[in-house]
Amino acid sequence: MEIHQLRYFQAVARHGTFSRAAKACNVSQPSLSQQILKLEAEIGHALFRRTRRGALLTARGERLLPRAQSLLNELGAIQVEVCDAAGAPGRELAVGAIPTIAPYLLPSLIDRCLRSSPGLQFRVAEETTDTLLQAMREGRLDAGLASPPFPGGRDMTVDILMEDELLVTLPRRHPLCRRTVVTVEDVMHHPLVLMKEVHCLSRQTLEVCSRTLSDPFVSVDSSQLDTVLAMVETGLGITFTPRLAVASFKHRRVAFRTLSPQPATRQIALIYPKRRSLSQSVAIFRRECLAWPAGH
Repeated sequence: MEIHQLRYFQAVARHGTFSRAAKACNVSQPSLSQQILKLEAEIGHALFRRTRRGALLTARGERLLPRAQSLLNELGAIQVEVCDAAGAPGRELAVGAIPTIAPYLLPSLIDRCLRSSPGLQFRVAEETTDTLLQAMREGRLDAGLASPPFPGGRDMTVDILMEDELLVTLPRRHPLCRRTVVTVEDVMHHPLVLMKEVHCLSRQTLEVCSRTLSDPFVSVDSSQLDTVLAMVETGLGITFTPRLAVASFKHRRVAFRTLSPQPATRQIALIYPKRRSLSQSVAIFRRECLAWPAGH
């Protein structure tokens, strides 16, 4: 049984098809399939049921998966300890962030890390909160940046980094632009443009709007914040934008206003698994995360 065979097995179980697993593992599909067949031959049982819809775990595959994940996690921990014992963080650090944080915070943090530790290498993933949590549990990510709360995240250490204001975002010619502040009641009289429901910014926006008795009308679902602001720019509705991201949208003909009388905010947090010892690489990233608000 080879380590790479377990990695391929885990990838097929995670992605549901051999083709997507091969792409994720950066190998050809025939090569991955051959290694899975060898693993099945060694174990003496089929691990997947091949169907038109994809690859489904058999009962034996279900039993093997947590053991394979545990072995791969332990291997990762050994690699971390060896690097740390050598006194240098010379390994790849896999970091994830949600889309409303990744482009606005990660570049600065990575730059700070590389200035203090030039030997550090990064692999970055931009995913939803649930996907980030699962990737950390499976050992595919070392740490993540997201916005609480984290349902089912008791196995994670959470370092709150900052409060980020959510600003009402309007087309520049919108009547509410005449005001320096707007209320939730003002917002509720206009259609909202939100990201898809899987993104926490949509949930946070709807929670803000729940301060009134009415339900907001959501006109457009999108997966990109820039697309949402483009919709706002053309007058399709209004939205909420994290202050962290405002500087990136100077090209958009939109205006930002503070919600009154109580500003809307979200928290930004660094999360990483409790069960793993804090590696030197993660410790470096954590140090820069904690220092970022003061040094920005």
